[in-house]
Amino acid sequence: MIGEASTPAIQRTTLVHAVRLLGVHKEFRHVRGRVLLIVLVVLLLALVGGLGYLGLNPPNPVSKPVEKVLPNDKFQAH
Repeated sequence: MIGEASTPAIQRTTLVHAVRLLGVHKEFRHVRGRVLLIVLVVLLLALVGGLGYLGLNPPNPVSKPVEKVLPNDKFQAH
């Protein structure tokens, strides 16, 4: 019964294990690391460029007149 229930080693080997056995996973890890590095560099350049653009061309502030309501109780009799 144990022999029927156990799975042979070849069937237990998944694609990930096969790739690791071939040594290809190291190349994928390097490629994934390079892609991540490139994406981070592009995002950093976009952030620096956006901050530089805002530094050279700041947005105009919205100006509104301040209307302050003064209480009128000073002129009324108590």
